[in-house]
Amino acid sequence: MTKAFTLLETLLYLALAALILGGILGGVYNLMLAATQDGSRALALQEGNFILGKFLWALEGAKSFVVRDGGQTLEVNNYNGNFLTFSFSNGYIELAKDSAGMDPLNSQSTPVANLLFTNIAALGGQPEGIIINFTIQASGSAGKNTIQNFSLTEYLKQ
Repeated sequence: MTKAFTLLETLLYLALAALILGGILGGVYNLMLAATQDGSRALALQEGNFILGKFLWALEGAKSFVVRDGGQTLEVNNYNGNFLTFSFSNGYIELAKDSAGMDPLNSQSTPVANLLFTNIAALGGQPEGIIINFTIQASGSAGKNTIQNFSLTEYLKQ
């Protein structure tokens, strides 16, 4: 008498193998989605930190600044004679040096949802300052979106 698998045993082993493979594939799929989300978050952070760096660069040697257009435009007058203008338009933060044309600071894949410049008045010996708030949206390759808020507070050097 030969020992062989019965039809019921074969079906049971096939169902068990399908269950194990389904679990493994589901786990791999979730890891791939998480990696995409992390990629779009990293992109948003990288773009936001670049823009923050530009604001810090402009405000480092600022002699004065003016907030215009309801907090949508910042004009910075530097001690080295540069006149810089930051503005927000159609998802882009734009920068112009002196009277040159506006150049976008963020890319098309990371649009800015909002930008607000808020002037801080000089009080009690504290110099004038500015608060900058903006939000970046980044989309990953699988269509996953990440929204990241950024904020910066700077004071004029005395």
